[in-house]
Amino acid sequence: MHLHTAYIARKDEAPLLFGFAGADEKEVFTVMLGVSGVGPRTALAAVSVLGPDETRRAIATGDDKAFTAVPGIGPKSARRIVLELADKLVLPEPKESPAAQPQMQVWREQVMDALVGLGWSEKDATRGIDDAWRPSPNWQTRATCRRFCARCCPGWERPRARATRVAEDGPDGLRRTRFRAR
Repeated sequence: MHLHTAYIARKDEAPLLFGFAGADEKEVFTVMLGVSGVGPRTALAAVSVLGPDETRRAIATGDDKAFTAVPGIGPKSARRIVLELADKLVLPEPKESPAAQPQMQVWREQVMDALVGLGWSEKDATRGIDDAWRPSPNWQTRATCRRFCARCCPGWERPRARATRVAEDGPDGLRRTRFRAR
């Protein structure tokens, strides 16, 4: 198992160490740090809420509304992120490989387990997965569950992040903003 890390040291703050499950999450995080007005906490929130593939898709299609679901990103920041990263984060070219088929079965089983855990019968979950499934090299369990819920549950919306923005006065009298888990 590998843990990908990003170390950020600044003169005015304590050093920060961020860990990521995959290299693609780390890449999206580090590229987002290059956008003016986006700090490490906002970049981490974007990776956590959207995920690397959804972030790339939103940038490639110019969907700035996807970024407004991230705590700390408003409409102006979302537009700036899409504009500044349009040529830096692109969707990878799809590659067809016969070795991907066994992996796809693993992802399908994970989606099935998630839906059954949410209370769906196996029959309904199987039918819904078949309707929502779009086999591609970029598939993810989370995205398939979202598509399934959007098709089978009228009125369902993607859950928001579980963090609130808190502004506090620091010991030096300066106003600081941070995110606190709900």
